[in-house]
Amino acid sequence: MFVTSKSHESSDTHAIGNTQQILLSCARQLRREPTPETLTLVAEMLERTAVDLTTGIRGTRVG
Repeated sequence: MFVTSKSHESSDTHAIGNTQQILLSCARQLRREPTPETLTLVAEMLERTAVDLTTGIRGTRVG
């Protein structure tokens, strides 16, 4: 079970919005320029986003 505060919920909602924008940007970029260079760039963006999500998880484990 996780306990979060209202400020964490607001911050988490903002992070979700940012993640959504990054994913949309990656998809659009791949559609526009489906090249090996673009694929590498998008892969790096996705990897950074995954790390940000992992380190940005909020909440305190209870029990």
